[in-house]
Amino acid sequence: MESPDIRIRELEARLMALLKLTPYDLELRGQQLRLFEVENMEAMLDRLIAKGPDHEDVKDDRIPYWVDLWPSAIALAEYLADRALVVPGMEVVELGCGMAVPGIMAGRLGASVLLTDYLDEALDMAEWLWLLNMGRPARIRRIDWRSPDPDLRAALWMGSDIAYEERSVAPLAAAFGRWIRPGDTLILSEPGRPASQQLNEALEQRGFSRETEFYPVARYGQTYRIAIHQLVRT
Repeated sequence: MESPDIRIRELEARLMALLKLTPYDLELRGQQLRLFEVENMEAMLDRLIAKGPDHEDVKDDRIPYWVDLWPSAIALAEYLADRALVVPGMEVVELGCGMAVPGIMAGRLGASVLLTDYLDEALDMAEWLWLLNMGRPARIRRIDWRSPDPDLRAALWMGSDIAYEERSVAPLAAAFGRWIRPGDTLILSEPGRPASQQLNEALEQRGFSRETEFYPVARYGQTYRIAIHQLVRT
């Protein structure tokens, strides 16, 4: 098995060839995380647009959302630390993980975490940050929730700001309907997007009960009011 140090260097070289990164430390509920600010986010978007309207990446809207740590991810990580939801050995899946801060927090709390995303570069970033912060190999998997694997199982599912467009609502609701069993928990964090409300309503129609709390997150010189929805399939 490849050592974590070798894998860290491989991923770092791959990401440094693509991104301009500045390291920083983030403290969340007593947990110190080593993260990186992406300094060329706009260049990443320009790189996508330059591929032209007929390119598969453009037609599929493979926008590099993963290059930023979203306020919803910070709120979700804090929520996990505040609640006794994660227990050692629990199977947890983070969807659209990006920088995987909630997943890393769940790992720090003892969970067996599967980090998932649709884009390979996002999975590289998630695996790299996991290795740097956890010191052990990550479990990662490429997931397209438009074609959900019916065999994927976990006690706790989570995602931060994953329903950002209306067109994502129907496939997400269908995927959760397939994946999540009675008694399983789904936690979604979001900053008040209409698509997120539509997803909540679609899940409630599928037999999910919901409780919502709000977390303030200071980022980019302003404070965001992040909704944390805990949904349980009954």
